[in-house]
Amino acid sequence: PKTQMDRPKGPIALDHKSNFTLNKVNSGATGGSSFEFTKTSSDSIGQDKVLSPWSGVLHKKLDLGPDEKFIEMWHDNGLKSRFAFKGTLDNVQVGQKLQEGESLGYLSPETKNFFWNVSL
Repeated sequence: PKTQMDRPKGPIALDHKSNFTLNKVNSGATGGSSFEFTKTSSDSIGQDKVLSPWSGVLHKKLDLGPDEKFIEMWHDNGLKSRFAFKGTLDNVQVGQKLQEGESLGYLSPETKNFFWNVSL
């Protein structure tokens, strides 16, 4: 039977003040899904935070290039999140336990979109 899963608290806040919209890009055959966040407005004050969608452990973090980051988290609910973004990381370490909604870093103000992949 399917278990009820809590709504994610990230990777960015999508509330009435958000400058991003969320679009589902595809569903993979292995139970994974990819989502694209697209910036709809440049009215943000400060930088948008990148948040842990669910509680779990930071499994991997990489520098992909100047101001380009990759994060992989293994969540307590059995899912894995992977996202790459232009911005900065907080002082988070591989192996660190993170709570849902906890800050991982910040998107660069120039960020127009980024992708989030969730898989089993």
